[in-house]
Amino acid sequence: MENSSCSLFDSKGHRVASIEIQGIEQEWYYGRVVNDAIPDDLRRDLEWYDEVATNQMLSYLDDAVHNVEQHGLTVSFSEDTRHRVYSLHIGRAGETTFRMTPVPPPNSNRAEGATILSG
Repeated sequence: MENSSCSLFDSKGHRVASIEIQGIEQEWYYGRVVNDAIPDDLRRDLEWYDEVATNQMLSYLDDAVHNVEQHGLTVSFSEDTRHRVYSLHIGRAGETTFRMTPVPPPNSNRAEGATILSG
């Protein structure tokens, strides 16, 4: 894939970062922040999300996701169109992953009405 770039905007329409996209796999965009103008409150929430995700502190995950989502982030690959950002993760070294569609719920592998047979 040829590298492309996109811009990340907050809910007020301010460009907060430019991202170089390095790959796309199963609707996940992978890249790196190349221009950073992230405001302190958003940076704090992104760092908290990174800490929760990196250390697998799952009891805090919903709160960390909610804090990032409150910023109403969107991504744009062109000046005319913006898409809502889902599951945005920016690591300490600037590595980035995000989606433009929500993460689908997991498929259930359990048979409906399954029972445990005892022998």
